[in-house]
Amino acid sequence: MRGFARFLLLLIVVGIGVTLGFIQSLKAIFHLWGADSDIAGPVLLWQGVHAHGIGFVTLWRYTQDNWLLSLMPADFFAFLIFGDSPVVLIASGAVFFYLMVLLTVILIGRERGPVIGALAAIVLLFAGQPALGANGFLAYPVSHNVSLVWGLLGVLLSTLWLDSGRLGWLMIAGICLFIGALSDPWTLAAFLMPMATATIILIVTGNDEVGRKPIIAILGIDILAGALAETKLFGMFGFLPAPSHSIATWNEIGKNLILAFRYVAVFMNLVPGSLTSPYHPPPITSLVIDCGVLALVVAFSFACLTGSYRMMPIRRQFLALTALASMGIMFSALLFTGFATAMVTARYFANFFVFVPILLAVIPIETSGLRHLGLSIVTAIGIASIVSGVVSNRVVWTLDPPHVSLRGIPALARFLHAHGLSFGYGPYWPTQANAVAWVTHGEVTIRPVDFDANKQQFLPKPVQTLARWYTREGILNEPKRMFLIVSVDPGQCLPQPSCAVAAARQFGMPTKKLYYHGFNVLVFDHPIIP
Repeated sequence: MRGFARFLLLLIVVGIGVTLGFIQSLKAIFHLWGADSDIAGPVLLWQGVHAHGIGFVTLWRYTQDNWLLSLMPADFFAFLIFGDSPVVLIASGAVFFYLMVLLTVILIGRERGPVIGALAAIVLLFAGQPALGANGFLAYPVSHNVSLVWGLLGVLLSTLWLDSGRLGWLMIAGICLFIGALSDPWTLAAFLMPMATATIILIVTGNDEVGRKPIIAILGIDILAGALAETKLFGMFGFLPAPSHSIATWNEIGKNLILAFRYVAVFMNLVPGSLTSPYHPPPITSLVIDCGVLALVVAFSFACLTGSYRMMPIRRQFLALTALASMGIMFSALLFTGFATAMVTARYFANFFVFVPILLAVIPIETSGLRHLGLSIVTAIGIASIVSGVVSNRVVWTLDPPHVSLRGIPALARFLHAHGLSFGYGPYWPTQANAVAWVTHGEVTIRPVDFDANKQQFLPKPVQTLARWYTREGILNEPKRMFLIVSVDPGQCLPQPSCAVAAARQFGMPTKKLYYHGFNVLVFDHPIIP
């Protein structure tokens, strides 16, 4: 009877924890995210396919992480059922976050049982604002959280293959890995390369010829998935851009190392109150503690594996090696890659969020001779993560029911409409250009442009756009009276004295100049094409 009462109490505690974690994370997601230019991408693609047919997908100018197979089919299905409103897009980001948590919990539960899996779910659901928001992007509708779902599916199905020997699991795992890698090259470094590394180590260290065969099969399907993704399925998806990387200079490596420490802190988040906003860098105390704890986890894992590696089931060996390789490869990739500073965020370490708990679940704590230390580490990390997550997200408990921010788009559209303007150009992020026509249902359209300092001209944005938008044919049915939104900051259009001067030299003198929240709206009584 006591056993049943204890079980019932545990069930209630876990249920309350999961429920509160789900509510907090859902409120935080809708608090943090709203309509913006990137989120509008799937909608613009959906509208193009709906209007022009499936061939439209070959005309869109994608970024390297194109999401074509990993995200677009799911979003298109959601649009078909629920419509393409902003709330549907934000909800899709939440769905992928919860799927990522669910898959991580399943992997942990398979190794440690349902109770430990449920406790892990509570910890993950209490992720802080920096991890969910504009740093870690774990709940963003178009980010690596999507790739984490496909990668974790590949890992889970590979372990099912190791357990059952059913070839179907392995084939589906390969398909998942291919979908993830083709849609987002980050998947290669986060999953395919680590899985290949793990299998090679298992093949080299294994002493059972029969036991090697399933591992060799995983390596083979992993290489095949990567090769198909790299060749764009033998050119079938040749319209997608190829990844472009550069090697970091010594100066960049130093800067990247500092960024890496910050990104570890975003996902570990073990110091309550240190990370309460996605936009503020973590304090030094958080950096030291969070990075120190991660280093302790890795060192402790190696200690456990060194002593008990041979006694572990091959499935656990595979998971432990994959987790360690994923974090190590991604850390190295960030360190030695030359990035445009504005493009680097903690999202590159999103794999840490799932592989740290997976690693702690599979290492042989109970047989390593370090059982008490291991349990203390796991318990302390779990409690600190939950407390810190609650503190980080405390603001959402005082908010009204979740709503989707429209990022000031309606107010901008009303301003333009009041001056008789409905078509023009502007910067991608400050005006949320790609989202304007979507949010206003076509009443106002802004095409994104960039200023090229070398050519001293405003040019079409090369990604997340259609080439046709910037042609005479593309503006044929648009109003003859157009506008260009530029910054009032003269430093934004150097070496020209100001962006307005640069625009006048390129398009002629505007007939009117309006001011709106830090921007000049230059009005032209003739069509302009960047």
